[in-house]
Amino acid sequence: MKLGKVGRHIEAVILEDPSGQTLVHRSKLEKSIEIIDIAAITGSKLVILCLYMHIFSINRRYRIATYFIGVIILLSWLACLITSFAICTPFAYYWNHKPGGHCGDVIAVWAYSGVANIATDLMMLVVPLPALYRLHVDWYTKAGLFVTFLTGSV
Repeated sequence: MKLGKVGRHIEAVILEDPSGQTLVHRSKLEKSIEIIDIAAITGSKLVILCLYMHIFSINRRYRIATYFIGVIILLSWLACLITSFAICTPFAYYWNHKPGGHCGDVIAVWAYSGVANIATDLMMLVVPLPALYRLHVDWYTKAGLFVTFLTGSV
């Protein structure tokens, strides 16, 4: 916060530091946060899939569905990571707008990566539901498990 004034409007940061050095720090922080965010989301989703593999390891269809979702998550992570590094040419143009460089549409990239993120979230929500439905327990327990899995997967 102190270095790049992250969380403040860019216009306010420019008024405080017309030299632009604070915006350079801010852009570097945003790029590092972007990479960490991608890894954190991917890691947490893969951990949930490992839990699914442990719980539903008996049924082959659940294993295949879990592996399929895991592959999609890893591929979308790889695509986001490559895009994050390749969106600006040269890489430093993201924070240093010297002549000769250019950036692609960063907002569009994040919108499209959000589609894959939401799709895998929905798949992860749906995978355990048939197994939970077939459990031979009272409906209180079944409802509690449904709520637990539906809130824990997102």
